[in-house]
Formats: sequence, C-alpha cells, structure tokens
Amino acid sequence: MELTYEKMMEFMQKYFDMLQSINPKTDPKIVDKIKGFFSSDCIVRWGIPPKLNNRDEWVDHLCGHADEYRATVIYSPDPFYMFVDERKKMAACFAKEEMRDPKSGKLLKVFLLNVHYEFTLENNAIKFKRELISHIPAKYSSDISPE
Repeated sequence: MELTYEKMMEFMQKYFDMLQSINPKTDPKIVDKIKGFFSSDCIVRWGIPPKLNNRDEWVDHLCGHADEYRATVIYSPDPFYMFVDERKKMAACFAKEEMRDPKSGKLLKVFLLNVHYEFTLENNAIKFKRELISHIPAKYSSDISPE
C-alpha cells in the first residue's frame, strides 16, 4: 500500500464521517473501529490548555461522551475544507464541530477547528500518527450555527 493523495483524503473523510456515529451502546465495536484509525504510537495534542493523549486515551475521549453529546464535524462546503500534502504525508483541515444533545439534537456548543495530521503505514494500513487540534475563536456570527 502507498500513501497516495486519494487514499489519504478518503481515509480522512471516512474518519470525520464516522465521528458523528459514535455510540458504544448501539455499536459495541465502535471503540475498535475508531482505534483502527490511529497508529499504535499515535499522539494527539488538543484542548485549552493543551493536552497530549496517546491512542487509547484519545479513543476513550472520543467514545466516552455519547451520553453527553454527539459531535458532528463539518469539513465542507466552503469555507470549510481539508487538503492533503502527498509529498509530506500530512493533511490539514479547517472544520466546524457541532456538539448536540444526543436525545433532542439541540445544539450545545460549536467549535471552529484547525486540525493537522501526519499519516503513516502500520501493518500495511493507513493510520494517523499525529494529530494537532487547535481551537479558533469565533469572530463573526457566520462562524457559529444559530440555535
């Protein structure tokens, strides 16, 4: 397997699309599915103040809040986007994350995110090796969704 532009882009889209369906109660295998996106030595830097998580800690975070909120990551259309640098085996995206109540669907919080990824191959499969998530303060009313 090679880390081509097409494969890395498809991998990112699949990951973002899967984030909104995380619910260990309805899909007991979701933890393993999400873990499969990350290399065994993956490091994720996120939050304010910044935190560093290894793969297991990050997957626990992603899969541990289904009763509190559901996350939807919006990475298109403009102004949101993702791009892949095939030469450097890296990607970046400007995205919006909406946190919604799992029962009512009510919008709880919105984040604007600048996310960078480094890809690797592990056991002949594409994985995220590093993820850096930066929060961007909302500056305009168009930056957040109205309730």
